[in-house]
Amino acid sequence: AAAERLARAGAEVSETRLPVPMDRLLGVHFFLQNGEGSTVHADLHAQYADFYRPTPRASIEVGLLVPAALYVRALRARRRLTGPMLDLLGSFDGIIAPTAANVAPDPSTTGDPSFQSIWTLFGVPNVSIPTGLSTDRLPYGLQIVGRPFEERALLSTAAWCESIFGHLPVP
Repeated sequence: AAAERLARAGAEVSETRLPVPMDRLLGVHFFLQNGEGSTVHADLHAQYADFYRPTPRASIEVGLLVPAALYVRALRARRRLTGPMLDLLGSFDGIIAPTAANVAPDPSTTGDPSFQSIWTLFGVPNVSIPTGLSTDRLPYGLQIVGRPFEERALLSTAAWCESIFGHLPVP
């Protein structure tokens, strides 16, 4: 629905597919994020584990179990996957996708980050804008992914998209 609305407003919209299976991207991201996060938090976690919320604490504890060899393999996999993903981004002014698989979750969690994680893996700029409210008045959004080092163009595109969807009432 969001893509159709943007097309009606004048955007050139076409459908594409990821050049790499999403589960492969998420697997590589999992090992890198948890391995790096656990390294950053290792000392604090050792002293203050009980102060961490359950989800970040679990990520740190899983990351502490990631062997260095597996982490290095994940780094190599990311390097191999970067070319096809950047080629995809080079084909478009921006890529739009749902921010999340569903509406905003309850305040105890930030929700499933899968749709953002595939872009975070490659460090490309990404912005999310609200596009509507569910029947329960929970927001849902659209992420716009840009090319590396083209943040200004991405923010300009996001501002235009936001003008199409308008300002939403506070949920």
